[in-house]
Amino acid sequence: FLVAFLSIFTVGLLEPWLFVRFMKKVHHPQYMHLGGYNVKFVGTASDYTMHVWFFNAMMNLLTFCMWSFLGFARHKSLKWVDSKVEILRHKDTTHLSIQVDHHQV
Repeated sequence: FLVAFLSIFTVGLLEPWLFVRFMKKVHHPQYMHLGGYNVKFVGTASDYTMHVWFFNAMMNLLTFCMWSFLGFARHKSLKWVDSKVEILRHKDTTHLSIQVDHHQV
């Protein structure tokens, strides 16, 4: 929500830079795991601007912001993030964790 908050005060112009910076800072390879693999986010602000931000801005202008309101802008952004995730290596499986069900019977 911080990215959206700051984006409002910059009229959306800093959104690409803030979004990509947030993704790289929060999603470090040592903490990011998808499907048993260590992954790394490799997107850039310029790529986000050209493939997501500009398109979403134009669609919001044409649809009087209904594009974002109905969730299409977020969907486009998430698809872009998915395409910018690089698999580094399979997660080490020697340290398996066991999940315990705490429900009482």
